[in-house]
Amino acid sequence: NSRYSTICDIKSSPHKMMVTPKNIEVKILARTSNDCSEVVRVSMPHIRTDIPVVIIFRLLGVITDKEISEMVLCHCPKAHVKNIFAMFESSLDEANYIRTTE
Repeated sequence: NSRYSTICDIKSSPHKMMVTPKNIEVKILARTSNDCSEVVRVSMPHIRTDIPVVIIFRLLGVITDKEISEMVLCHCPKAHVKNIFAMFESSLDEANYIRTTE
């Protein structure tokens, strides 16, 4: 899909159970000529629209931009943190209107 520059397909299933794996996709929205931001979204089973990844964090109780950023960047090499945060900042801006788990 040309709408996204990168897609990561994640499959999961319960340990020691023979069930069909659930599929989650993490996607980075492709840059356009009008917009140079890169926004990270997630698609989940039974939800028809992609959800901004920051909203998923807030639903899970990670509320502040600082907490979310620390979780996203915690395993990044120090040399890349600034560049990765610059890319992730658009995702924080996209979900700025939601600040609680309610």
